[in-house]
Amino acid sequence: MKKITNEVLCERLENFFRENKSDHEQIITQTTKTNGSVASLQKWRYQIMGALIVLNIFVVPIILFLVYRQLTP
Repeated sequence: MKKITNEVLCERLENFFRENKSDHEQIITQTTKTNGSVASLQKWRYQIMGALIVLNIFVVPIILFLVYRQLTP
């Protein structure tokens, strides 16, 4: 089995740290993009929820009233 010298070990650690830093930078970039996408999706979700609430408060009772009037003699 080969013995690893300090120079080889230091070189390997430096390469590892360099690659690790590069990977972290890519992850941070992707996370930033994803967070922006999620924020815009949440905005749409809140708008749709608001529209559904308005429909449930105003439109559904009117439709039910009209159906009731048609069904009763």
